[in-house]
Amino acid sequence: MEEEKKEIPPENIEEERGAIPEGEIEASLTEIYQDENGEMTDVRVIEKKKSRKTFYAIIISAFVLLLAAAGWFYYDKIFVSSGADLDFSIEPGAIDLMAGEEFFYAINYKNLSNIALKDAELRVEYPDNFIYLGALPNEPAIASSSKNNLWHIGGIEPFGVGRVKIRGKLIGKQGERDSVFAELDYMPENFSSRFQKTISAETKIASTGINISASACSNVLAGEQNEIEIKFSGEAKNKIDSFRVEASSPNNNVKFVKAKTEKNATNIASQSSVRPEVWNVYRVTEDEASFKIPFEVETRTESQEVDLKFIYEDKETGRDFVFLEKAVLFEVFKNDLNLTIFINGSRDRQGADYGEELNYLIGYANRGDAAMKNVMIMAVLDGDLIDWSSLNDENSGIKGNRTLSWSQEQIPDLAEIAPGRKGEISFSVKLYSKAKAPAKAKEEIKNYAQFSIGSGKDEDNRSNEVSVALNSGLAFGEQAIYFNSDNLAVGSGPLPPKVGETTSFKILWSLGGNSHDLAGAKVSVSLPSNVIFSDKVSVSAGELDYDQSLKTVVWNIGNLPVLSESLKAEFSVSIVPAESDRGKILVILPAATAAATDSDTGAEIEVSTGARTTKLEDDSIAGMSNDGVVR
Repeated sequence: MEEEKKEIPPENIEEERGAIPEGEIEASLTEIYQDENGEMTDVRVIEKKKSRKTFYAIIISAFVLLLAAAGWFYYDKIFVSSGADLDFSIEPGAIDLMAGEEFFYAINYKNLSNIALKDAELRVEYPDNFIYLGALPNEPAIASSSKNNLWHIGGIEPFGVGRVKIRGKLIGKQGERDSVFAELDYMPENFSSRFQKTISAETKIASTGINISASACSNVLAGEQNEIEIKFSGEAKNKIDSFRVEASSPNNNVKFVKAKTEKNATNIASQSSVRPEVWNVYRVTEDEASFKIPFEVETRTESQEVDLKFIYEDKETGRDFVFLEKAVLFEVFKNDLNLTIFINGSRDRQGADYGEELNYLIGYANRGDAAMKNVMIMAVLDGDLIDWSSLNDENSGIKGNRTLSWSQEQIPDLAEIAPGRKGEISFSVKLYSKAKAPAKAKEEIKNYAQFSIGSGKDEDNRSNEVSVALNSGLAFGEQAIYFNSDNLAVGSGPLPPKVGETTSFKILWSLGGNSHDLAGAKVSVSLPSNVIFSDKVSVSAGELDYDQSLKTVVWNIGNLPVLSESLKAEFSVSIVPAESDRGKILVILPAATAAATDSDTGAEIEVSTGARTTKLEDDSIAGMSNDGVVR
């Protein structure tokens, strides 16, 4: 018999399954979320209890920070606070140097703390152009073949001091600034860490000590040998006594050739037997010297530039130091008919004096493959100072406006110049005397030659150009006096001089009146054996020195620019007449000489004075009672 199924309504299903009544559920939950005091807990807030591991980490971190603070306190309060721990400085022996001049880097250190320093090391980084010569009190720790820059100082006692003096020299270009760096590495006692101090100092090369000029013709001929002239002289305290000149061509179409003669192979300069572009200068003095570097331009170029580098090679180290670089600019010409003009045997710019005779030589050569017919050659003398009335021309050239020209009528060889044929034309002319020179005349004359061909070709070609400039004047004054212009005695002793008694005189020199800048200016005189030099010296420029062994007085001025006022120098001399001098007028000063080089024209200028005697011709006040005769 089948069991009868009972249909239960949906709303009674849960009750039928034995579900817990809603009121009982709420009571159970309330009991779960009550705290130990019977209060309801806020389940939205989660409370996380700290573990013991976190607590220990915080304690350890705090301990480490405490130790670090204690260490810093120890270093700062006990070590550093005792006086900035270390004073470290460097003193260059000179701020402005002449190239090659010896000087010192003085490196000073002082322990300003009450803590001893140990394992101290000094390291120095020199400029690239520094030459090490030695050190005091100790040489570097490393062999001399090294950089010579490391010193093992060792320990430095509390408040201890020390110094290292490094001797050397710098060679470089004028105006170049060079820096030296020094580093002191050390360890404080009871410390495991090392510390460093770094310092630097700068020096400047104020002068190379050598005056050098390089010049070539403003225009040169392709295929012909040309020359670059190097002139040089040392300044009064020059330290470089030798150097090397190396010439180069940036575009490689200038060829340096062997000198044709041995005239330059002197004890001053000589050409390298291996490299013709290299010349060695063996001796540099205050007197100007020169040599010429021959070269050829192989191809025509509208403009050429030759770079010249002047290199000083130190004999001790074998290193090269460039102390000057110059570029020589000139224009290159290439014609079938090559013309070259010389004045007084030179193609270079030169100087001349009023009334001086200029001797011209024009050389011509057909370098082409065909004969040149009906050639006319013209010399152009473009200047105000040419006295055309003094012209001497054996070929009777035709005078024009500052020109002189020749054709086949004057020189038959110009009717046809065969390939390879050469010829010369010479003449001379004088400059006006100073009295006859035109007012405001230009002091420079530009000279060149040019040719044209009368075959219908529109062709006009020039030679090199040679400039002649009027040399600078130089006014040299000299006086021997006892009284100055204020009638005050600047001498002493009896006047006229007396046998056995000392009489002193003042010597006055003045130099100026130059219209160009001058180089190597100096005044010199040799004293008679019975004249005594005094140390009472005064100069407005340069230095005045006395060589006792040679009894010579030399006033070195060096470069003398164009000045509105003359430079002055003065010194004193004295005599003690002997019995054999009684009744004589004695020479106080023989002829003195002022000399210089015209920086514009390159001419040597020399002016001399007459002898000065005890008669004191320059002193009008002394002359009233003094005849200069020894009593």
